[in-house]
Amino acid sequence: MKPFSKFIKETITSSTRKGIPHLGGDTSNIVDEHIFLDLLNFIEQNYNSVITPQKINITEKFDGFGIRFGLDQDKMFFIESSRSGPVFDAGSFRNFAIKKFGSSNPIAEGYEDIFITLKQNEKLQNVLGKYWEPAGIKVIAEALYLPNKKEEGDDYVIFIATRYKKAKLGSWATFILFNVTDGNNKEMEENKKQSLFDNLKACSTADIKFETPDIEEISDIDVSKEILQVNKFIGDIENQYKVKINDILHSKSRKKSDLEIKNAVKAKIIDFQKVLANKIAGSIIKGKLGDIEGVVFKLANGLMFKVVSDAFKEAKKQSNLNYGIKQ
Repeated sequence: MKPFSKFIKETITSSTRKGIPHLGGDTSNIVDEHIFLDLLNFIEQNYNSVITPQKINITEKFDGFGIRFGLDQDKMFFIESSRSGPVFDAGSFRNFAIKKFGSSNPIAEGYEDIFITLKQNEKLQNVLGKYWEPAGIKVIAEALYLPNKKEEGDDYVIFIATRYKKAKLGSWATFILFNVTDGNNKEMEENKKQSLFDNLKACSTADIKFETPDIEEISDIDVSKEILQVNKFIGDIENQYKVKINDILHSKSRKKSDLEIKNAVKAKIIDFQKVLANKIAGSIIKGKLGDIEGVVFKLANGLMFKVVSDAFKEAKKQSNLNYGIKQ
């Protein structure tokens, strides 16, 4: 039994936390080499080598924390952290923290505050009730919760490492709306989801705001040069070794010579990823609520990747230096 299970009911399915692979990242969650090649091929064949917001879903990545909220099959309100499962009762997050750590903590108290505030928000409850389905309704979001901010200046606040403009945030919290599912984690139809988001955004006040992560200022990004370079590399490798590149990447051979070839190919593809990530980053002007932490792309075939590139990191570092923010 999971430690949190005694505090939740089984009337709605817990959401599974899904990581989105980084394009050219320095973590273990980097885009797999063969998926990267599939991704480039799809962009070349379906988008004429141009990443465009008219055809590709492009959203901003935020430095908040995961939150889900909604109504179960009995129209009982709940919230859910990235790991808790649905929680229906005030005090549950606090009690869990006390049981595990001996005392409560700011994270647990933050979820307690959010649970009580959202449950008492009549406009929010009316919207959830309007879109409720027999299997329940769950809004997938991220919270920029002001009491848990890292630092604050005259015009900005920082969550983790990203600066956001106070004037664009709710004075208590801002909820970035990503998706909607029913109680069985089945996604809501797109038009209905957008209608729900519009209704939630209309509930915004000076204290609490609901916002979507779509990027407002982005132009087409022509990646034909980068794709051409990758295709040339693939052609050269396949001509040299007389084998398809995917066979090299999927090879199970433990021979030293085969491993050397495979590792060299993988290293070169990672280099291509980093070049593409920085090309994309350089085309993003600014974030919706302040500095931009990263960007998530979803292609028509379902492939997803995010860019948290050196260009973003450097821009953030320089921005923080300009405002005298400690690194």
